[in-house]
Amino acid sequence: NPDSELYGLAPETIVLFYDAADIFGNRLIRPFENTEPNDQTALGEIESAINVITSISPGTRIIINTIPVPAISGIGRLEYGTEQGFREAQHEHNSAIATLANEHAQVLIYDYAALAESHGLSAWYDERMWFLARSRLARESIAALATDIADYLVTASTSRAKVIVVDLDNTCWGGV
Repeated sequence: NPDSELYGLAPETIVLFYDAADIFGNRLIRPFENTEPNDQTALGEIESAINVITSISPGTRIIINTIPVPAISGIGRLEYGTEQGFREAQHEHNSAIATLANEHAQVLIYDYAALAESHGLSAWYDERMWFLARSRLARESIAALATDIADYLVTASTSRAKVIVVDLDNTCWGGV
C-alpha cells in the first residue's frame, strides 16, 4: 500500500518475509488438484512490493528470503519425476529472487532455506502452531530465526572497509 504509514517512518530496512505456503499455497496440500503454480503470482507480488518501496523510499534496504521445501507435502515421496514436485519449483523461485536482487541494488537476500535446513525441516515446522499463533514454525525455530535475522541485519548494515596490512620490517610476521 503506497499510502501506508510505514513509509512515513523512513525505515532503514524492510524485510519481505515469505515461506513456502505463501509461495505455493494450496498446492502444498493438494498438489494434483491444481497444476498451475502459484509461485509466479507470489513472485509478481514480491516484485511489485519492491517497486513500490524503491519508488517511495529509495534509500531503504529491502531484504527478501529464500524458501525451503516443506518437510511434508501432499506429494509425499513422489517428489522427483512429477510436474507437481516442489524441489525444482523451490530452486526456480530462489533463482528468481536472486535475479530480483541483481536488478535492484538495495535488495539483499536472506538465506532462510539454509537456516531451516541446517536445523532439520522436520523439527523446524510445527503445524500445531498455526492454530495457536498463526505461525508454521516450531517455538524453538522462531527463536533461532529471530536471532539469525538480527545477526544478518547487523552484518548487512555494517560498513565494510578494505584493508591491506603490510609488515615491511618483519616485526609482526617472519616476512611477507
